Amino acid sequence: MTFGPHPTAWTFALDKRSTHSSIVVTGNESGPIFMTPETVSVHAQTFPRTTSTPANVAALLQLSVDLLETSVIHYEFAALAMEKSLQAVEAALRHRFTAGKNTTYSQLIARFQRETDPESDVVETLTFARELRNMAAHPMTAPAFPIVVTVSSVRRSHDLVAEIFPEL
Repeated sequence: MTFGPHPTAWTFALDKRSTHSSIVVTGNESGPIFMTPETVSVHAQTFPRTTSTPANVAALLQLSVDLLETSVIHYEFAALAMEKSLQAVEAALRHRFTAGKNTTYSQLIARFQRETDPESDVVETLTFARELRNMAAHPMTAPAFPIVVTVSSVRRSHDLVAEIFPEL
């Protein structure tokens, strides 16, 4: 039985496309942290979480972390991790404002800006998250990012949800 060039759930081998990638940005101050199930799990524990986050939003964020951990075996799951984390941001805004499906993501961001007076970088990041979610949701425009960008996006989604639902 052959499985091709990449590991599968049947082989339970780590995918070198993941394990040869750092999950954090490196520089003069810090070296790479290579992707393993353990390093992803430990790093994910640093992502912000608040007790005021609604259960459905928290579940999407947890799913994004679970998919990220699984991407060590299945590299392609990293893209799903990012997509789920970006969906969590939109779900957080929809829940906060009890918005139906006819309210656009842009309208939700504008309302958040009006009603909460967030820092400008939060609005900018929400807008970027919306654009990235739109790209990731469509096969023709879905980008392929390095693991470090995916991990950073999942983290920023956690940051944004914590801004939308701060600790009480």
